[in-house]
Amino acid sequence: MEGHVSQEVEISPEALAKRVSLLMTKPENTDTKAPLLLFLKANGLQAKTFHFTLNQKMLRRLYPDIQHSSELVLATNEHMLGKVVEVFLVTKDEGNTLQKSVLDQVVELVGTKTNPEDNKEGTLRKHLHGETKKYPDASGNDVLYFENGFHRPLTSKELVEQLNVFGLLDEAKSLV
Repeated sequence: MEGHVSQEVEISPEALAKRVSLLMTKPENTDTKAPLLLFLKANGLQAKTFHFTLNQKMLRRLYPDIQHSSELVLATNEHMLGKVVEVFLVTKDEGNTLQKSVLDQVVELVGTKTNPEDNKEGTLRKHLHGETKKYPDASGNDVLYFENGFHRPLTSKELVEQLNVFGLLDEAKSLV
């Protein structure tokens, strides 16, 4: 009897992003599962849901750009450290014929601006956000922190990195 060798097919980040993306609710929106699934379905998408409690390592990996600002690190920790979030692995619904990648569709639906008010009408960040808070920096100037409700990767590289943060890369690959 010959041994069976399993071969894992490698998939590029770009190919993965065409078929799957990640969407995370921040703590102020973690109880929105049913309405969010309906919103995604209405936009030709479906999702598989997971729950995670964010720790320091996860936050540093999800938000590497804020590490240079102690005020933003403090604000992010106060906002999300030790709190439960929902993570959605999003794929196209059967009837979705859009040529856009799933990653691009999710980015459009969530919004790209940190300040919720700067996002387009109809985006999740525009309508389902938390508070705006002020944190003084070392010079005494206020640094604004927006609890913008949702997190999503913007690029295929970020997608892979963030799937790894949650240990969901293999799960995402299985959905492709």
